[in-house]
Amino acid sequence: MATKSSRIFQIVLITCILFVLFSSTVLAVDYPSPTSAFYVNDYGGVLDTQTKQHIESTAAALEKATSAQVVVVTVNGLEDYALEDYSVGLFREWEIGDKKENNGVLILLDIGGRQSRIEVGYGLEGALPDGKTGRIQDRIMIPYFQEGNYRSGIKEGFNAIVNEIYMEYGYEDQVIGDQTPIYNQQASAEKEIPPIFILIGSIILILFIALDFKFTGGILTFTLLRTLSRGNHSGGGSRRSGGGGSSGGGGSSRGW
Repeated sequence: MATKSSRIFQIVLITCILFVLFSSTVLAVDYPSPTSAFYVNDYGGVLDTQTKQHIESTAAALEKATSAQVVVVTVNGLEDYALEDYSVGLFREWEIGDKKENNGVLILLDIGGRQSRIEVGYGLEGALPDGKTGRIQDRIMIPYFQEGNYRSGIKEGFNAIVNEIYMEYGYEDQVIGDQTPIYNQQASAEKEIPPIFILIGSIILILFIALDFKFTGGILTFTLLRTLSRGNHSGGGSRRSGGGGSSGGGGSSRGW
């Protein structure tokens, strides 16, 4: 009986391994290379020269003062890729933010899909939590997008992000215009996970790893770790990347 159960468990583990390997191969995304400007990449063709110059010069000044990088990307569609997955992958591929501080921000606008996302690195999640980036989109960016004015929506949203970063680093005198800060009000989605859920999840994870090592010598565990490692260390495509790219999935998405 024990032998039969062991074989069943091994079959399940092998199936999971094949699924993970197949998914990582089939769903691989061919991300575009960043432009020479790096901070602004208008693949969607909606930004004028003045807006591009504003983003590039402002982002360069921000990085010089704080080491943080804010990158804007517009596209005309993501095919079958989920916005969140594409955003995280692009963030890591381009290594946005300082390698040590992980203080990058990606503003992604998908015009064809009528959706946008602000992806935030670990180092800025305190200054730009999910609720705040969501409010920046809701209050500042989306109203412009709904009118088809992508240029103004991107520019004003970008300015708001830059201002929040300047204030986080103590450079209030560098704030752009007279924008007031987007106060960090805790939204329901930002509440802490109940400790009991963390405990249950930890127990399940420990049991899974223990069974994996008992029956297969840790094959599935090591495979998953290697897969995650490849995702976290994908190379950047620009000479101006900061070597960061650990977004951690922090950020918010919106549609209109």
